[in-house]
Amino acid sequence: MAADDVIVILPRYSKASTYQSKLARSWAYVGALEGMCTTTITTNTNLTDVYCSGTSSLLLTMLRFLELDSGTIFIDGVDIRTVPRDILRERFATVAQDPFIIADSVRMNIDPFGKTTGDSEIITTLPKVHLWSLIESRGGVDTHMKDQLLSQGQRQLFSLARAIVNRGSILVLDEATSNVDAESDKLMQQVIKEEFRGRTMISVAHRLDTILDSDVVVLLESGKVREMGRPADLLELPGSGFRELYERQRRE
Repeated sequence: MAADDVIVILPRYSKASTYQSKLARSWAYVGALEGMCTTTITTNTNLTDVYCSGTSSLLLTMLRFLELDSGTIFIDGVDIRTVPRDILRERFATVAQDPFIIADSVRMNIDPFGKTTGDSEIITTLPKVHLWSLIESRGGVDTHMKDQLLSQGQRQLFSLARAIVNRGSILVLDEATSNVDAESDKLMQQVIKEEFRGRTMISVAHRLDTILDSDVVVLLESGKVREMGRPADLLELPGSGFRELYERQRRE
């Protein structure tokens, strides 16, 4: 197994952990996973689903906001239940559909756990997502993150900056571009390709044209894996659910 591979055995079902977190509440608990499936998630994997299929449950379980009743999840051959939650989550950099903003400074929002060596690293990171000019004009890293400071697209870009600073080896994108305009979407895709090259990336997406360069697509439906494979292969496969969704979106 390559160093950046993730092997996932989907649980039969999972229940909510007693551990509570603002990050957990920023992701909706959609439903339990059913059935058993083994899959290899390589450097760039997309999880495509229909409503209530189980992607949110899978992501929450990988981060141990939900605990397994059965089944096992391995990352690089290690059962995640043997890893303390705080250490496990340090290995992930997450960008959710609705970015969470703390009522505090830019510094606290981008580096809440004090991972940077100082403000210089934050100031170096923000231009990469095209936000430093705006934030500098409002007072720099001491600026309070008020609701009106950033647009929806800019909040997502700020979340990417947080992920860059976090330096996690696995990037999780949970519908990260679903609520942004075309310009912000294009910029986010550019930043992801430039700043997260070589890292494992797991994304949940319904806009299929944005994930055609994924190594693997896993299509979830009703809590089960319907199909899995390279996007190009699935698009050529008669009866493919991924192909059906892609063609439907092209017609809309």
